[in-house]
Amino acid sequence: MLYMQKLLFKSHLAEEEKIIFIVHKHWIEILKTSLQFVFFGLVFPWGLWLVFSNLFWICLIWSLIVYLIFLYEIADWFFDAWLITNLSIINVEWKGIFHRLSSRIDFSDIKEISYEIKGFWGTILKYGQMIVHTNVGTEVILNNTKNPKKIELLIHQVRENFINQQKLQDSDTLQEILADIVKNHLAKKGL
Repeated sequence: MLYMQKLLFKSHLAEEEKIIFIVHKHWIEILKTSLQFVFFGLVFPWGLWLVFSNLFWICLIWSLIVYLIFLYEIADWFFDAWLITNLSIINVEWKGIFHRLSSRIDFSDIKEISYEIKGFWGTILKYGQMIVHTNVGTEVILNNTKNPKKIELLIHQVRENFINQQKLQDSDTLQEILADIVKNHLAKKGL
């Protein structure tokens, strides 16, 4: 499943970027839509067909239309996600079939990551709001995130790995620069 998700979100990545994990909204976000689909797409039209058997095609077309609307709502739920990569957090919002919004938050620009769980159902079902505070004072929010505490810890781990890797790369670059300076100095002036 994760491979399929990575394939679907691949267009949002830079060349050397790899998805570590994907943060989706909790299923509670589509519960109302699912219940509406069951009633308006299955119970209502096929109950009507049981009473008026000559309405088969109307009931079938009605169910198909409701089914397509349901698929659209599922896609909207699925494609609103955070992509946690080896370089950054990518906030993806799906506004429609031909309208996507994507913003990137580099790990070096993150000031703080927090979460908030409100209410009885949020506590019981473990969903809440994830907030990334940036150094420039903006906030990026993903509502109704499943397991926000776990996600916050995972993001901190990935961010720490990124920062440590950057420090090592910076250290190696600095050593190369210093080695070049010493080499040039020795070539020009000797010991």
